[in-house]
Amino acid sequence: MSATRSIQIDLGTPELPRLAAAVEEMAETEGWMPDLAFQIQLALDEIGDNLVEHRAQAQSTYMMVTLDSQDQAVTVEVVDDGIAFDPTADAPAADVTSALEDRPIGGLGLHLIRTLMDKVDYRREDGRNILTLVKHQTP
Repeated sequence: MSATRSIQIDLGTPELPRLAAAVEEMAETEGWMPDLAFQIQLALDEIGDNLVEHRAQAQSTYMMVTLDSQDQAVTVEVVDDGIAFDPTADAPAADVTSALEDRPIGGLGLHLIRTLMDKVDYRREDGRNILTLVKHQTP
């Protein structure tokens, strides 16, 4: 099967549950395996939470998410209108070796996204950040 769905979220309002519902609906409609749906939802939760948390500093007002479900993979494109930030290059590396109590709070989100997804790419286009995630579907 193949389907595409887009949803725009206003970062100034509590709309992230609407995004979660859209992912859940697509997962059900497209017959995604539960672990695939969970991994995509977890990655989007992390991205959405970060955009909401840093929206003032980043000058972001919205996030547009496009889900493209194909037989072999799901591609997720996340677009925001904030200042340029390349999470594939600009974010500090996560400390995953120190004891948990010795680590600062936060900083593992991008590591988690990179671990969950098969491919993570960033580009800046027309004044927008565009983050593309790919997760292959396994039979």
